Amino acid sequence: MKYLLAFFLLINFVYGECGSGHISNSDGTCSAVFYADTNDVAFGYWSTTLSWDVIRNASSAEVYLPSIADIILKGPQNIKSATVTSSLTRIALSFDIRSIPIGSNIVSAELILVPTSLGVYSTTNDYISIVGLILNNPPTVNLNDYGKFNNLEISNRLDISLQAKVGVPFAFVFNNDGLNYIKPGEWNTIGLRGNHDLTGQIGPGPQAAYITFYSANASSNKPKLNIKYNSCIPINEICDNKDNDCDGLIDEGNVCLSAQTCNNNIKEGKEVCDGTDLGGKSCLDFGFTKGTLNCNIFCNEYDLSKCEKDNGVCGDSIIQNPEQCDDGNIVNGDGCSNMCIVEITEKLNVIISISTQKEVYSLEEDVDLSTR
Repeated sequence: MKYLLAFFLLINFVYGECGSGHISNSDGTCSAVFYADTNDVAFGYWSTTLSWDVIRNASSAEVYLPSIADIILKGPQNIKSATVTSSLTRIALSFDIRSIPIGSNIVSAELILVPTSLGVYSTTNDYISIVGLILNNPPTVNLNDYGKFNNLEISNRLDISLQAKVGVPFAFVFNNDGLNYIKPGEWNTIGLRGNHDLTGQIGPGPQAAYITFYSANASSNKPKLNIKYNSCIPINEICDNKDNDCDGLIDEGNVCLSAQTCNNNIKEGKEVCDGTDLGGKSCLDFGFTKGTLNCNIFCNEYDLSKCEKDNGVCGDSIIQNPEQCDDGNIVNGDGCSNMCIVEITEKLNVIISISTQKEVYSLEEDVDLSTR
């Protein structure tokens, strides 16, 4: 029974089933929700009386792990002064997404944070953005992880002063860089940094203050990560009319060219036909009654030149002996008669002008040359 179960799980994995507990969508994708609890959240805090660049570019910092009732997000920065004391807070949120099969394509992702309290000083016009963060020992954050917060923003920016409202979710939507950052089957840690932390900008003078903070209860209002993915397991692309490498493309590159040889009488890859291998087709499949179907020398199109119809059928849009024309109908007077014989229906306008001293009279007469 143990081996049977293992085999069953292997089959599900290979054929791209959704991870355990995940939702299978009608479009073939899978949806999953992950939460960061108390043990997956950390503060990185640094304070200095030196220049701002010292704090922003530091390689390590003190780390605070919040209790279950503690504030999860405070910052991302708290700049007290440009010349007196500068302090900075960076946030690390770790999510256990090991239930997503390794090799899956991430289709979309968003981080949801719902503020329970919020404070903004002055008109800071400050924003928070998600950045990448690779921990030494996930999900544990240590001093040296502080310097690993990436500068590349992998989500939209959220302007604290304009968007922050208690109870209204912050939705960080991952961009393409963010989707590439997510690694299925592993612990994934998201870093949060603010405007001044990313750009290094500080307001002038010792009175400059930029303080923004977000707080949430870790027990009832956990950070949530929504992920939609395609559980395709990528392999090298082969010529089989399937997306083997899970990149959304079918038989791309030259895989089919290398997998086929034209004029060897074997229909391969993307060949329409090859010599005598016509894929089971004949002249009958193309509306003819007899003849020999052939394949062109490039193996990309059928050759219908040897296909025939019995005596031709007037009105079928195909000119065959003894037809002179075939315009797809059996109506006279349109250039091709009901017997598929060319009609001469050219009309001449014969204008006769009679001049008198007072006026000119004109007479138009249509002359059908086919009766002359």
